[in-house]
Amino acid sequence: MKLRTVLIALMLLSAVPAFSQSQPWKKQIALDANLSIPGGEFADLAGLEMGFGGTAAFYYQLLTRVTFLSVSLGYNDLSFEGSSNAKYTVIPLLIGARYNFALTGFQPYVGFEFGAYFQSVSTSDGQISLTESETNVGIQPKVGFRFPLSPGLDFDASLKYHLILRENESFSMISPGIGIAYTID
Repeated sequence: MKLRTVLIALMLLSAVPAFSQSQPWKKQIALDANLSIPGGEFADLAGLEMGFGGTAAFYYQLLTRVTFLSVSLGYNDLSFEGSSNAKYTVIPLLIGARYNFALTGFQPYVGFEFGAYFQSVSTSDGQISLTESETNVGIQPKVGFRFPLSPGLDFDASLKYHLILRENESFSMISPGIGIAYTID
């Protein structure tokens, strides 16, 4: 029993240096899955309910080691209250910046992105399908953290707030998500 405890302790101690060593990465690809929780006047009027989504993002290190440029493409699928034949899709294509408070171990960060939000409503009754779409601009502040799982691979958890600037009504989404980030170099 004592030998097993000593072996486990030695394995844990040998793993700590791998997580605490510097990870000077310049480029990273991140994938996450998230909940899409709608809010704002438009969501209330349309009767939108919670949905699911995902995001693919690319990060590039700027001149400072802790500031990164980001480009992201997301997909969010929401449903309408009381209707199984209709769905509301939001596809954000955003650019922005992220500031990491640390680059090793536990890595909290904040970010801000802006860009185009492609939105569409699709309905189908089995015989006829209709789709209506529009494009608006919006912003997305976010907070999150990363934690290394292995060299070059991080666990990522974030909370994003999408504010889509529509002509007549406001529309927002809160998106808690989890995913992975892979270091390219």
